[in-house]
Amino acid sequence: SFPGQELDPAFSPDGKQIAFAWDGEKGDNFDIYVKLVEGGTPLRLTTHAAPERWPAWSPDGSRIAFVRESAGGHEIFMVSALGGPERKLGQVAPARAWTKGSAWSPDGKSLAIVDKSSPLEPNSIFLLSIETGEKRRITSPPAQYMGDEGPSFSPDGRTLAFIRNRASVSDIYLLAVAGGADPRRLTFAERLIWGLDWTQDGGRIV
Repeated sequence: SFPGQELDPAFSPDGKQIAFAWDGEKGDNFDIYVKLVEGGTPLRLTTHAAPERWPAWSPDGSRIAFVRESAGGHEIFMVSALGGPERKLGQVAPARAWTKGSAWSPDGKSLAIVDKSSPLEPNSIFLLSIETGEKRRITSPPAQYMGDEGPSFSPDGRTLAFIRNRASVSDIYLLAVAGGADPRRLTFAERLIWGLDWTQDGGRIV
């Protein structure tokens, strides 16, 4: 029942809270908020003038990563789930509005992010180290594809699911995080896919 728009909901690991982006009572700028599922007043975590989206909880529920949009690129920040100082983790190329910002690895040591090394190449999935800010590319879409997005780790951390886009169609692929093998295509419907997530047992993908 809030005024304005609320986007990008994300459950806390214990399922008791929701982080989301809200453009506020005036509808003037998206910031990151946290709210108890049972009710209560939302806690505002960010106050920057630039729009912020795609909150993602750390596995222990103590921190939230989010994306801050800027003209030169999008910045990845981290903040305590209780509020406080922000820490910049890195910067990525500008992304489409529906591209999911990031996904925490289950060990809490890295984020899977969408980025590219040059403006003309397609989007790829990178791992961003929480400690050092170092980025490592883990997918390389073929030249005829628009790119990869929507990363999501399996609960055991061994597999990364992501969306690979080609023109106006897309499919889901699975990648072994340890490496050593090409991504495996999971769907063949060739329809536009907007997002995905794993079931808790890691056996299915929604």
